[in-house]
Amino acid sequence: MNETDKVSYEESLKTFRDYVNTLDQAKEEGKKEQAVETAKSMLQDGLTIEKVAQYSGLTIEEVKDIQQ
Repeated sequence: MNETDKVSYEESLKTFRDYVNTLDQAKEEGKKEQAVETAKSMLQDGLTIEKVAQYSGLTIEEVKDIQQ
């Protein structure tokens, strides 16, 4: 592999890794948004903050913030 090919390969590898990282980040943000929506519904149904945190995966502080 010559130097030009090596540089091209490394650039494409970096692009691929950036793409995968972007997808991973978007996936995590989607999970968080879903957890928040679930927590809102649970709070509306009268569950305690502790139960909402336990079942949604959010922290108690995050649930308190949602409740306000």
